[in-house]
Amino acid sequence: MRRTFPHSAGRVLALALACLTALTASGIEPALAAGPGAGSASGGPSMPGGRQIDAQKRYADGLAALQAAKYKDAVSAFKDVLEVSPRNGQVSFMLGLSQAAQEDWREAQKSLTTAVKYAPDLPDAKSWLGAVYVKLGDGRKAAEQRAALQSMKDKCAGGCADAARIDAALKRIDDVAANPAMKFSARDETMRLALNRQGAGAYLAASGLINEGSYDRALGLLRTAALAE
Repeated sequence: MRRTFPHSAGRVLALALACLTALTASGIEPALAAGPGAGSASGGPSMPGGRQIDAQKRYADGLAALQAAKYKDAVSAFKDVLEVSPRNGQVSFMLGLSQAAQEDWREAQKSLTTAVKYAPDLPDAKSWLGAVYVKLGDGRKAAEQRAALQSMKDKCAGGCADAARIDAALKRIDDVAANPAMKFSARDETMRLALNRQGAGAYLAASGLINEGSYDRALGLLRTAALAE
């Protein structure tokens, strides 16, 4: 049976697989298999000071910590991944979600702003950023994020895969605007919003193999993740 990935995970894997296949067929050495807003990542590079970071493992650690409401641990894990992949919009979003769960509004705003920048097609990032701006008392910037979501909804008028997510994203900003004291429930949303564990892990691991020049192994890993039995 073919495994079904969440919309965002499938899009990242499919595009990464297509790009890497095309580049290797043409004889061009790819620098990275990248998906929309995904940025770069490596399986275990050496960082300043000799510290090794296994991005795949640390991303999984972050998801597990966030699901267990261990927000400090989640923040630490996602920050590690971002040392490897600073322009990864999905990971920036998960970091912002973890910080918002701690009511660390200023840091959440920074992380979610980065998420919106590098993952502009992720409605949840705009939604949480808008809600955090409400918490910070900045109604104008919250309205900007709502307007961006409304624009996404207008373009989706005929129906699209993200229609329900966009509606939920708009509702989140409206709910927080109506009741700024309301608590966020990041834990309940983690598994719905995050990339599938296998899909995300496979993408991060494949990116590490690409950085090492192991293109055939990276292709095999992406195919396995996208077409797993």
